[in-house]
Amino acid sequence: MKSNSVILIIFLQFLVFGNLFCQNDSLKINSLYAGSKSIQFRITSNLTLSDFNGGNISAKYHLSNKKAVRIGVTLDAGKSESDNKKISGGEEFKDDNSNEFLIGIDAQYLYFPKINNRVTLFIGVGPEFSYQYYEGKGELSVYKVDTLSFITNSSNKRAEYNIGISLIAGVEVFILKYLSIHAEYSSFAYYRYYKSDSFSITDYTDAYQENTGSIYHSESSSYFLRAHDVLFGLSIYF
Repeated sequence: MKSNSVILIIFLQFLVFGNLFCQNDSLKINSLYAGSKSIQFRITSNLTLSDFNGGNISAKYHLSNKKAVRIGVTLDAGKSESDNKKISGGEEFKDDNSNEFLIGIDAQYLYFPKINNRVTLFIGVGPEFSYQYYEGKGELSVYKVDTLSFITNSSNKRAEYNIGISLIAGVEVFILKYLSIHAEYSSFAYYRYYKSDSFSITDYTDAYQENTGSIYHSESSSYFLRAHDVLFGLSIYF
């Protein structure tokens, strides 16, 4: 909370100085013109830079001095494999592997109703979409006195979709012509669909012991309307 207050104080200082600079016509500098581009970063609570509108990249392109489009893209993928051995009154061998994938796209159409040299207000609206998938498989083999007791095979698959729309309003202050800081407030309305399938089968080597298994399926859908905290950012124009 203290770090957020520090960011707010710094931002307000730039806002005040920006308005003072605007009183001098010779200091009318900003990069709000057709064809200008910028990369955006988020200013975190500990005053470091992070992703702003997407995990991999967040960029803005100006169609004119009052109109712009912004897009943030998140891509993440991973694969893991592990082999484990445990000895405790017998031996257990466990093999696990998993794959996961995530993609997210956030886009907004921005409008700047009033441009005051270094300080400008903006509003925006746009769609949001994300898809996340996970698949994991495992095999557990248990031995007792060098004899296989049972083998359990399991699998788990999960998928999640999110689609919605965002509304934003904020202020941007140019420190230099190609460098600005900004703060924005946003609200989101979106739909979420979640699906999960899993199964587990245990095969016993003892003919007198019955094999067991289970299958689980789950689906859910929900709607959300949420407001986010004020987001502080930094833009570098080129």
